[in-house]
Amino acid sequence: GAYLFLNDSRLKDKVYITAILDDIVKHKQWSDKNVVLVLEPGPIDAHWHSGILENHFVRELKKAVSAAEKKHAKLTVMCGCDEAQVCWSSDEWRRTIFSHYLVEGLQGSAAEGEGRVNVGQLFDYVNKRVANWAETNRGMKQTPILLGNGSRTVDLTQVKEANAER
Repeated sequence: GAYLFLNDSRLKDKVYITAILDDIVKHKQWSDKNVVLVLEPGPIDAHWHSGILENHFVRELKKAVSAAEKKHAKLTVMCGCDEAQVCWSSDEWRRTIFSHYLVEGLQGSAAEGEGRVNVGQLFDYVNKRVANWAETNRGMKQTPILLGNGSRTVDLTQVKEANAER
């Protein structure tokens, strides 16, 4: 299954994504709330020492979200790339392209109307820019994906006018 390594440079301590999604589904305090989870797969194709022969994180994530969304009606997962893709980084920005545009969008660049940024606006903003950057700078595809059955209209942040006009 899909799992995350938490602050472990040796890539030994794993947390399975199914365990995280199960916790979200089980907690009564979240049962009627909108849950938005943002994940960015690391650029690991294989890591023999930790048992990773091939990176199937996104494929397994899709299965896990599909199972979890049956139990939680308001679950949305934004992932930095699709299957068989890499989340590219920029030396200039000193971070990944996905995280760069995610932060930029949350700071107001994805805002429309009254300065609010919702899930759909953020995803559309990030998706378009990441795909364009990857094609232009790496000649490869990187397509962020939106999974789950949550609403695209859930507000994530309210920004001031100055930030929204970027």
